[in-house]
Amino acid sequence: MAAGRDPNLVDDLALYAQDLDAAAAVVRAAGHERLVVLGHSTGGLIAPLWANGRPGRADALVLNSPWLELNESWLMRGPATWAIDVVGRFAPRLAVGSLGEHYGTALHRETGGEWDFDLAWKPHAGFPVRAGWLRSVRRAHRRVAHGLDLTIPILVLASDRSGPARSWHPDLVTTDSVLDVVHIRDRAPRLGRDVTVRTVAGGAHDLALSPQPARDTYLVTVLDWVESLP
Repeated sequence: MAAGRDPNLVDDLALYAQDLDAAAAVVRAAGHERLVVLGHSTGGLIAPLWANGRPGRADALVLNSPWLELNESWLMRGPATWAIDVVGRFAPRLAVGSLGEHYGTALHRETGGEWDFDLAWKPHAGFPVRAGWLRSVRRAHRRVAHGLDLTIPILVLASDRSGPARSWHPDLVTTDSVLDVVHIRDRAPRLGRDVTVRTVAGGAHDLALSPQPARDTYLVTVLDWVESLP
């Protein structure tokens, strides 16, 4: 995050291809014959779009709770999205919302969680949701909804339940309290021709940060699937 710049603000998620291409080139140059790309949440939206239509960019994808649809009402997913598409073009820095703070608080060690992460990079309250960024995300969601044409193997993993994203509740780290797991399961088959969907009971939004035994279930599921690849 450069000083003075808005965190995450891009007008097209395709911009991340520059970083992904550079990272993939380093892995390939090191002599690795197979590249399996792991994407979580927004990364789980960016990765399949990056790989789509570009044979050889990745050999397989593992998507941990990918953000494939907006976890909001039909009003936000429909009419409000159309409005954002216009506003985000002409006023990209306009703040149009914010992220819930409860999930991050439940994860962090200072507030009772298991994990210690840099709050400058991932503050509990998140960063402002700006119109330009949301416009780019919703355009990416639309592409997924229309269907991608990936031919590489894809593993999509999600929790078995969703919880409220805007309020505190006792199951914040044993449910996906950021995304709707029904959306994930519904959109996953539209990513490509070889999609495997797995459910992790008791998983958090970031399945790798789930409490035990869900965390081990997630890791074993991923490793077993990767080992099964031809």
